[in-house]
Amino acid sequence: MAYLRGLPLHALKIDRTFVRDMLINDQDEVIVRATIGLAHNLKLDVVAEGMEDAPTLTALTAMGCDLAQSYHIGRPAAISG
Repeated sequence: MAYLRGLPLHALKIDRTFVRDMLINDQDEVIVRATIGLAHNLKLDVVAEGMEDAPTLTALTAMGCDLAQSYHIGRPAAISG
């Protein structure tokens, strides 16, 4: 946690291990909700990894999560340029 103060961050990612089971595991849900609150209080955006279904997307949206990375939304694409 001490590192968060000194790093030039603009976003905080929540690992898929917490996001994946947050609808069936109360502790994972608490961790996700608390992480979103902490990040927003630090003026950071929140990115949820591994959001793989509509119910999880709905829950993350209700919690105020800003962004999500997932195959549910779209597959990775090559960067052209």
